[in-house]
Amino acid sequence: MKANICGRTPLIGGRYRHVALIAETASDARDVMVGDGKPTCDPHAGSGILQIHHKDFLPRYEPSKRRLTWPNGAIATIYNATEPDQLRGPQHDAAWCDELAKWRYAQATWDQLQFGLRLGERPRVVITTTPRPIKLLRDIIADPDTAITRGATHENAHNLAPTFLRQILRRYQGTRLGRQELEAELLDDVPGALWSRARIDALRVTAAQVPPLTRIVVAIDPAASTAEGANETGIICAGLGADGHGYVLEDRSGTMKPGGPDGWGSQAIALFRARRADRIVAEVNNGGDMVEATLRVIAPHVPYKAVHASRGKAIRAEPVSALYEQGLIHHVGAFPRLEDQLCAFTADHDGASPDRLDALVWALSELMLPEGAPVIATSERDFTCEPIALPASWPRAFALVIGRDRVAVVWGALNTQDDTLYLYADYAAPRADLAVHAAAIRDRARWVPGLFAPRAGRSAEEGAAILARLEELDLSLHVSGTDPDAALESTLQRISSGRLRVFRTLPGLIAELRALRRDARGRLGEGALVAAASLLCAAGREVAIVEPKKPRTRGTTARSAWGV
Repeated sequence: MKANICGRTPLIGGRYRHVALIAETASDARDVMVGDGKPTCDPHAGSGILQIHHKDFLPRYEPSKRRLTWPNGAIATIYNATEPDQLRGPQHDAAWCDELAKWRYAQATWDQLQFGLRLGERPRVVITTTPRPIKLLRDIIADPDTAITRGATHENAHNLAPTFLRQILRRYQGTRLGRQELEAELLDDVPGALWSRARIDALRVTAAQVPPLTRIVVAIDPAASTAEGANETGIICAGLGADGHGYVLEDRSGTMKPGGPDGWGSQAIALFRARRADRIVAEVNNGGDMVEATLRVIAPHVPYKAVHASRGKAIRAEPVSALYEQGLIHHVGAFPRLEDQLCAFTADHDGASPDRLDALVWALSELMLPEGAPVIATSERDFTCEPIALPASWPRAFALVIGRDRVAVVWGALNTQDDTLYLYADYAAPRADLAVHAAAIRDRARWVPGLFAPRAGRSAEEGAAILARLEELDLSLHVSGTDPDAALESTLQRISSGRLRVFRTLPGLIAELRALRRDARGRLGEGALVAAASLLCAAGREVAIVEPKKPRTRGTTARSAWGV
């Protein structure tokens, strides 16, 4: 910017005279781009405009006018991306956009800037940003008129404190976040993630597009520790619109202690009051009663609800991600760090704790998935199908669940080409002599192997005795130690990704899937058929086989694969 605004001497004009300086917020523009509050004419004090100029070329900064004026008459006006309409009307011949990829209203701000870039022979924009893969940045990069310069952190090592460089490289080098932040890579969505940037972008709205809100909540996911390197505390505010849609309003998450004016308790209460929310919802697995006590010290009568995470993160997140797929959730502006977590989260996530995501899930679950609401938000037609002739090449297996008073079996066939599991038969009956149930299983297809979890809901001795009896009854069984929660999570993941199909001739299983509900502690009450189907979804691939070929004898015909 300096080279294009200043001439050879302080009074000679440069290439551009009417410049827009745009940052995410007004304070970012003032502190980072302008360098207000730091020594002037001193590059060692920072890289702001006021630091990099020689005193003879130094512009006059007028904070009240949001303006910098150079000795040669050039003017730079400061704008922020939280108020796109600031750019409506003013004209410029150049602009500097800093950290565009984290702007709250990136597209709207960019559009308004383009309308005003109409002075001079060749208006130009310089963008300095971390390359987060938002749609706007991808579009700009794809434009043939865009010139790209990339810079990695190690290239700037001589300007960074050695201790900072060692710590940041030790923690993030080689990670996905490190590739983005340290190596300037523009990353794609994580394969298998429950959220996609394209879907979030398509549903994004501005504040003016939000309908009247019937209910607003603030959700907190407190960090387990406040030590150096601890996880963030997630604080998300969301509302339920009069149209029945959910709106994500604010993300106040960050690394902070519980108490004090800058603690998460104060931040949550301030957000609650600013948004005139109806309730604070907080996960208490880590903090217990301390969470409520922290909030009540600040606001003794704040409406409060404690929630417990009794199931895995993915099983809690899947119903919320399904709401996005249905077009029911809208982000009011952009929330870069939250959206990074969403679009990197998979069913088998084992990375850093996604605290912003957790808080989002609690907020939207409170608003749109209350106790008793269906867990499977997708339409029934999305996971059921009419019976088809199952190819003989598809491996098959069954799963057996024996409860205290009920026995359930589900048979499945796996299309190995697209990893879709077809559940084609089931059996459910009151518990009776095991010989009765074994006969029903053998009648379906003696060669199909089965899964059985002997320790599910019973002692080791009782489970071993049941397994031994079933093997005496000529059932081919594989012992499964799959956790029931993980098994159910596999089923929900298959449904959300379109890799589960249930024959519509199995009304009992379909009814149990539709009836899945959460209780007040977030736990799912599943039926016996769903438990068997989940076991098959989780571990069926490991035991499924194709029917062994039998010697053909004269006069016989090949048997059909239908319904085996």
